[in-house]
Order: sequence, then structure tokens, then C-alpha cells
Amino acid sequence: MTSRVFPAILSMVFLAAGPALGSDGRNAPASPWLKGYAKTIAGERLGYHSPYPDATTALLSRTTDGKMAVEWETQPVPADLAGPSATFIWMSGLATGKGGHQFFLSLDGSPLLAFRTGKDASRRDWDIAGPEGVKLSFRTAMVDQFQELFGFMYLTVPRSKLAPGKPLRLKVVGEKARSPDWFMVFPYDLAPRLRANGEAALVRFEGRLCQPVRVQISHIAPPVEAVVSTEGAGSLTTRLETGYNAVYFPVPAVREP
Repeated sequence: MTSRVFPAILSMVFLAAGPALGSDGRNAPASPWLKGYAKTIAGERLGYHSPYPDATTALLSRTTDGKMAVEWETQPVPADLAGPSATFIWMSGLATGKGGHQFFLSLDGSPLLAFRTGKDASRRDWDIAGPEGVKLSFRTAMVDQFQELFGFMYLTVPRSKLAPGKPLRLKVVGEKARSPDWFMVFPYDLAPRLRANGEAALVRFEGRLCQPVRVQISHIAPPVEAVVSTEGAGSLTTRLETGYNAVYFPVPAVREP
């Protein structure tokens, strides 16, 4: 009989935080970040992988006829927004090795800036300045077996372009290039979460029969050192990267729930 175990207590304490660095050492925009995806307006859907195991659907734009667009809304701008700007974060994918093509980003129906996919996977983190203090950044979190890049886009928008209580409407369309080159937005709720699941296996750890418990952590903030604890399995210190994280605990096995 397969043992099942669920930790009675699961807790996490943050220690010292560090800057959100990309693979080339670039800092991500300062947090806190607002949700850059909240609602789909338009776009072709495609089943695909991402840095989050349960985020398996994407909105897809290609550089085919110059009309293949994806459009979505962010969360509403907080009424009590402090500071001169706001930064929105969402999960994206970028093709590589297809020639490198332009995609055009618009905000609330007005053209904002353009960005490019890479001719190869070497350009994993980048920043593009737009008008009036707008900035679009990309930080790679995962490179797949095809050398495609997946990670997080950050759009920093000055207060002058924000309306408290209202979402931003964002749209990306690929140039007309008759190419399958692509850009993806994952319609996924990037929110802090902490989950624990027992794996369907038993292992021996320090002379005891244990069940591995996978603790999944969605960390929507700059990287930080954290202590994760479970009742009966002690604690461990780990570095949480921006996005999806998983750690494992060997919990003493039980025969009954």
C-alpha cells in the first residue's frame, strides 16, 4: 500500500533579500510588482510548457502576416499607488533561432515600443526604454530543449499613463515577415503560493522509511533566502528565485491518513 502523508504544519520565514538578477547579472525592476496578466481579450491559444508546471496554456503571436496579435488586461491600478511609476509582471516565452523578428507592444490602443526575439539563445535578459519613462524588461527563468526562452516580462509605466482603479490593456503583434517566429503570454495568475504534496514513493533517509514531500513555492518578488519548515521533518534554508520553486522534505512515512 502506498503511504500518504501531509505535513501538519508548513511554514516559511524570509531572511535576507537580494536584487532580482537575470542570467547576465541585470537587476529586474524594483518591486513590489503588480499583476501584468488578469484577463484575456484576444489571441490564439496553444498548449505549451512554462517555468510553472501547471501553466500549460499560452497566448501566441507570430511574425506571419503582421496581424497575429495577442491582447490582455492587467490587474487594476491600485487607487493608493505610491511613487512615480508602477511595474507589471507577467510570464512570457520567446522563440530563438528563427531569424530574430520584431514584435510591437501597444498600451491602451496606442503604440508603445518594439522588441525582438533572438537569433540564438545568448541574449537571455534585456531592457528596452520607451517614451516618457516606460521600460520593458525580460528575465529568463528557463531555457527548454529547443533553446527557447521562458521567463518574466516587466513593464514599468509612469504615473502619467496610469488611471487608478483601471487596468492597462496591452497588445503585442508580430511584424509581417512570413516567419513562424513567436512570442507567448501565459494567462496565469502570478501570485504568492505555498503548497505541499506527498510524492507516490517511499525512500530510506538516515535509516528511516520516509515519503518525499514536495513543497512548491510561487515567489513573486526578488530572490530571497528563506527557511521552510514542516512538522516532523525539520527545516531547511533555500534560495527562492523569482517565480516557481520546489524543495523536498523526507517526512516519516505513515500507513494511515
